[in-house]
Amino acid sequence: MIDRAIGLVGIALAVLFGLAPFTDFKLPIWATYAGIGLGIWLFGVAVGLFAGAQRKPGKGPQIIETNLFLQFSDSHSVPVEKNPRNIQSWYALYTESIYVGAKDVGGRMVGGFSVPPRWTIFIIFEKPPIFRQIVADCRGPNNPKCDVQTSNLTYAIITINGDVTNATLDVSLVR
Repeated sequence: MIDRAIGLVGIALAVLFGLAPFTDFKLPIWATYAGIGLGIWLFGVAVGLFAGAQRKPGKGPQIIETNLFLQFSDSHSVPVEKNPRNIQSWYALYTESIYVGAKDVGGRMVGGFSVPPRWTIFIIFEKPPIFRQIVADCRGPNNPKCDVQTSNLTYAIITINGDVTNATLDVSLVR
């Protein structure tokens, strides 16, 4: 912000002193050159500050401790987070169990399939971390199965299939 202010002051000084010889207000020639030179110098300082701010380290991926631990109480309640690191926000979406059955012309069941209840956890990182892999570890009495569906430097999506009553989910990064 200060770089832009210095640049605007520099441009204003250069313009004011550059136009001074064409107005009724007469300045000595050295003052005109000094004012224009100061304005150009301030503008150069502002450009340097702006360019330096653009190259600050920390804008890209960094080695940052990143993990999320969620504790489920029952199969339908939103889990409680424990000690998140480098997590800007997360959202848990529950999907009920469904059964799709097929019947023949006579109305008899001839097959079908079921989809177990599922939680989808959407995680947004606060800062982009450096990692090789995201690992999701589910533990609980009903042995839920969890997978990392997709991830990149800004987010991760984790799915958990099965009953999560009294289960935990530990999401961590491998470098």
